[in-house]
Amino acid sequence: MKNCIIKFLTFFVFISSYTIAADNESLLNRVISINIKNEPIEDALSIISNKGGFLFSYNSSIIDKNQLISKKIQNKTIENVLYDVLGDAYEFKQVGNSHIIIREAFTLTIRPMEDKKRLTPAEQERLKEDIPLIGKVIDEVTGKGIENVVVYDSRKKILTLTDSTGYYRMEIPVEQLNEGVFFRGRGFYDTMVQFDPDKETNFIKYNVSLTPYLDQPGPIDSDFALTATSPHTLGIVQKFVPKKVDVISNNIEQVETRVFQFTLVPFLSNANFLGGSYENRFSINALMGYSAGVKGIEIGGLANINRFNMRGFQVGGLANIVGGDVTGLQVGGITNYNLGKVNGINIGGILNVAKDSVIGLHVGGITDLSLKATTGIQIGGIVATTTKKVNGIQIGGIYSYADQFNGLQINGITGTTVKTSNGMQLSGIYNYSQKIRGIQVAGISNTVTDTISGVQIAGIYNYAKKMNGVQIGLINSAKKGANALPIGLFAWYSDGYHSAGIEGDETTWANFYFRSGSKKLYNYFQLKYNFESDFHKEGPGFGYGIGTFPLKRLNIEAGAIISSNNEFNDWTSFYINTKIRYVQPIGKHINILAGPTVNWSPVLDNRTMNVPPHFWKNDFESGPMWISANFGIQFTW
Repeated sequence: MKNCIIKFLTFFVFISSYTIAADNESLLNRVISINIKNEPIEDALSIISNKGGFLFSYNSSIIDKNQLISKKIQNKTIENVLYDVLGDAYEFKQVGNSHIIIREAFTLTIRPMEDKKRLTPAEQERLKEDIPLIGKVIDEVTGKGIENVVVYDSRKKILTLTDSTGYYRMEIPVEQLNEGVFFRGRGFYDTMVQFDPDKETNFIKYNVSLTPYLDQPGPIDSDFALTATSPHTLGIVQKFVPKKVDVISNNIEQVETRVFQFTLVPFLSNANFLGGSYENRFSINALMGYSAGVKGIEIGGLANINRFNMRGFQVGGLANIVGGDVTGLQVGGITNYNLGKVNGINIGGILNVAKDSVIGLHVGGITDLSLKATTGIQIGGIVATTTKKVNGIQIGGIYSYADQFNGLQINGITGTTVKTSNGMQLSGIYNYSQKIRGIQVAGISNTVTDTISGVQIAGIYNYAKKMNGVQIGLINSAKKGANALPIGLFAWYSDGYHSAGIEGDETTWANFYFRSGSKKLYNYFQLKYNFESDFHKEGPGFGYGIGTFPLKRLNIEAGAIISSNNEFNDWTSFYINTKIRYVQPIGKHINILAGPTVNWSPVLDNRTMNVPPHFWKNDFESGPMWISANFGIQFTW
């Protein structure tokens, strides 16, 4: 087992080192082409940096700002382009993944690092001595001091921040003064200064002017663009990430990749105060980690905070906070809070928040919230919410919400879609949607405030402003339901079919009817009373009618009718009644009805009803069938 672990770690380090070596390719060897015509030298350098995908750092005092450049260069390395543009008076050095330093070519009084073996013992000791470097950083335009400028050596081992007046002070070894000191302020061009103190120098005082951006450029790598709401605006980040760490990370805009980072808390790590400037392949955070991003594996005892993207596998004992996109698997014991897109699997013990779109599986033990589109599966133990569109499956233990929905929405109690639903909406109690194409199923009630095209099923009540399709429920209703097919006890459509009337048939001269629904399918309620006979005397009836035929003046109705004796303690008749009638209007709202009826009465309690007058009769084993007629008059509206 031990050998397997060693082999795995060796392989991981090898792969990570190989990848980083690829990331750190030489900027100076990149090949570009430029065509510059009569441009100021600073603009010419900006054109070169944009073409090459990097940033320059230099002391603005070493460049003649009035110099105009005209050069047309094809397919040359950046190093050769710079020599062609600036000449041999300068030298160029890459720092990190995205910076090239421009400095004057000169011979150091104290020999460079590569010549250390030839230095005398006294000179070697001199290189190790710390010298105070003090001064002020000012805005070149306003002349005012600049607060929170990061001042650090080329190895990023020693750093400080300017105070509110722009003043800085740091203790730095002589050899690192030789290599260069960087001045970086957010909103200003970077500046690098080399110092060459002589043997008698005890301190260096140096004031630096920084040039502000006219239009602040974004990072070279679009992967590290700050989101609209950056993590440092969140309360938990402000509480646990020291201001110094946050300021440094935001000032050093370019991100570098490294193999490994170990963090106890954001200001105690092997990255010093620069954790927010590194994207890590492998990161272990004992309590809380703070980095630019993850491209591999990150494990945090309590929380992981990434300024930009997480690509790979991330586990936080309590929380994960990511300012950019998440690609891969993310697990937070309590919560995941992501400001960018989520692609993959995202699981939060209590709460999941994605402020951008989600593609994949998004699970919150209690609440799952996506502020843009969700494509895939969204599950909230109690609540699942997407403020934009859902494409896939949305499940809320109690409640789910989506602005638009395509797929399947399942809710223990209620589901809400503010705009359009395409698919199925299924809830234990109640569903709400503005528009729906598909199926809406609820234990108690469904509501559609605009149009539904499909099927609406509820235990008690269905409502739609406009119904195109089938409504199945105890009560079905719509403002516009001329094309609806209601199945239930009662249906009411404002533009539908409504009538009341009195009719006579073979059993009685007084059948009172009320009809309501659509012309395609409606319910009718019947109350009969026979004034002259003890048979088939009083009784109710219920059935369905169809009023749309090629011959518009025909309709057909089928229902069940039961009659009782005078004491209402026994039935005298029960039969299934089917009518085919001709409808003749005699006014705008009055019709005369007449037509044949086909009737059948089943055998109940080993007895059959007494068949009334008829045109035809046949006694089947299951009960008698007969044909008779009915006629009547009705009022419609």
